[in-house]
Amino acid sequence: MGLSLHYKKRLTYCYPVKKNVSFSLIARNHIKYGLGERYYVFHVDVDNLRFLRLLPTNYVLLHPLFYPFYYCWYNDKELQYQLAKIRSTRCDKIVALDTADSDRISDKAVMIANYLPDVIIVPSKYSRKAYTDSGVKKPIHVLPHGVSDVFFSDVFVIRDNQLLMIYKKAKRKGKKIILFFCLHSEYRKGADLVWKTMKSLRKERNDFILLCKFTTHNQPYIDMCDYIITKFMSDDELKTLYDISDIVLVPSRGGGFELNGLEALIRDRPIVYPKESCIEEYAGKVIPELGVKISSRPTVLKDNPIHVGRGHEVDLEDFINKIHYAIDNVDELKNKIKERFAFKQDYSWKNIVSKLVSIIE
Repeated sequence: MGLSLHYKKRLTYCYPVKKNVSFSLIARNHIKYGLGERYYVFHVDVDNLRFLRLLPTNYVLLHPLFYPFYYCWYNDKELQYQLAKIRSTRCDKIVALDTADSDRISDKAVMIANYLPDVIIVPSKYSRKAYTDSGVKKPIHVLPHGVSDVFFSDVFVIRDNQLLMIYKKAKRKGKKIILFFCLHSEYRKGADLVWKTMKSLRKERNDFILLCKFTTHNQPYIDMCDYIITKFMSDDELKTLYDISDIVLVPSRGGGFELNGLEALIRDRPIVYPKESCIEEYAGKVIPELGVKISSRPTVLKDNPIHVGRGHEVDLEDFINKIHYAIDNVDELKNKIKERFAFKQDYSWKNIVSKLVSIIE
């Protein structure tokens, strides 16, 4: 009688283990929705990577690629040592996951990308073009971010008291709820553009409220908000946040994917976004009416050592007009999204991780 054993390969996943940043949340979903079942996953905090020598493994995932080397970015000798240390790890493949917040990455970032990983994964064609235009020669795969299974549920229940209060007040006063996310990088996210737009809109109409998702009340643009949510939200709470909202503003000057735009569309909420951006790659198929023309291409992140290029700034007049249109036609736009977005399940984390495995192996 033979004995059959299922052998799991080892995967060392390096990400910000102790933080709740976008890289961390995406890595945890990769593990939750497939990697943790397929591999023996060893979690390594990228903040400790400089102190460690990775044990032999089948695959190494670096997520992100550039951040772990911030501390020695301008110390060439230390940087070369750290890169060589990881490169010498006994493994079958090193896979790097990162993004592009502008249309170029720096020469040093290009050097790291061309030396360290065997393959690179980015979340958009926009990001891939930024890398290749900058000089990256390694294979680059485009793999979008996904959304939690919670987002595919039709159940509408408001369990959060603050969200319930906001929803009831808006309904009672007959006002639409406009949602704006800005958890960091106010300039890149376009917070100043929303502030200017709100000043103009409020002179013309009073049938909406602005709900802002920040991480703190200590924000330079806090006076534009009618309501503010600052707490860390679970997937279920995030789904409810979109469900009580009518329109979501995503006027980012840069970024490699902007997940909140996709999450809003999965919940059939119209988004107002810049054309020629990474957002247009998914939103352009679903709600092209709300794409805003570009007025200029400013530097996205001043003095950033990685993302050194330009982005895209929405034309304010067109931005305002598109918001007017969205408010006036919100129910029709929601129905159009339902009809057009028949491929929502393509963005489930299970499907995304399945594609990730095919890249890894």
